Amino acid sequence: MLAIDGRTGKLAWYNQVRQRDILNYDLQDSPILATAQIKGQARPIVIGTGKMGVVYAFDRSTGERYWETPVGLHQNDQLKELPPSEVVVAAPGFWGGIEAPSALADGVLYVVTANLPSPYTATAFDAHDGDEAVNKLEGHVDYASGNAEVVAIDINTGKIRWDIKLPSVSFASATVVNDLVFTATYDGVIYALARADGHIVWTYQAPGGIIAWPAIVGDTLVWPVGLGREPVVLALRLGAKGQTAQPAAHALPTPTVTAKP
Repeated sequence: MLAIDGRTGKLAWYNQVRQRDILNYDLQDSPILATAQIKGQARPIVIGTGKMGVVYAFDRSTGERYWETPVGLHQNDQLKELPPSEVVVAAPGFWGGIEAPSALADGVLYVVTANLPSPYTATAFDAHDGDEAVNKLEGHVDYASGNAEVVAIDINTGKIRWDIKLPSVSFASATVVNDLVFTATYDGVIYALARADGHIVWTYQAPGGIIAWPAIVGDTLVWPVGLGREPVVLALRLGAKGQTAQPAAHALPTPTVTAKP
C-alpha cells in the first residue's frame, strides 16, 4: 500500500504486506477510505484487498497496520519457494483471493472471494518465458471446482460478522444497495443478500457468465453479462414486466489449423 502526496508526488509512506511473493498475490483492488474506532478513538483508515485473500486496515496518516483478516480458502499460501519436480496446490490460486472491489456501508466491509485453488510447479510446467508461464498456469486451473464467499467484516476490529458460501466461483464485486448486498458468480447467477446476516433474498439466472459488477440508476440495476456467445446488458427493476430473451445457439465455422513441424 502506497500513500503519495498529491501536491508533490513524493512518497508519504508505504507498507509492504508480503515480503516475498511467488504466487501472483497482487494487492490490486482500489483502496477504500473510512473512519474506524481504533482503541476508543476515531481514526482515518485505508483498507486494502487483493489476490492474497486478506483484508488489511492501515492508518491513513502513518501507514501503521491496525488489523488484517484472511477470508476465503487458504492452502500453502505462505510458501517461500516451490520444491523442484513437485506439483503444489495453493489457495488462493492464480485467479484467487479477492479479485474485485469491495463495498463499505455503516462501518461494515463486504468482500467477495474467489475460492479457486491452482497447481504450481517451480518451472511453471516447463514454461520458457513469462507469457508461457501465465498461459500454462491459467490452463491448469479447474474453474468448475471453485466456489465463492461473501464476507462481512467490522472495520473497527477486523472481525468477521458473517460469511456465506456460494456454489460457483466469483470474479464480481460486492455492491451495496439499501439493506442488500449484490454480487454475481461465474456461471451467471446474480445474488441479493441481506446485509444484516447474509441470507440470500433473491437470485436471477442471467443468459451468460458474469465477471463484472452493476451500475445502480434510481430503482434499476444495470448488469453487464460478458461471457457467452452473445454478451448482453441487463436492466432489472422491481415490478418490471419485460422478458429477457435468451441468446439463440448458432454454428461457428471450423477454424483451419496449419500444423507446425
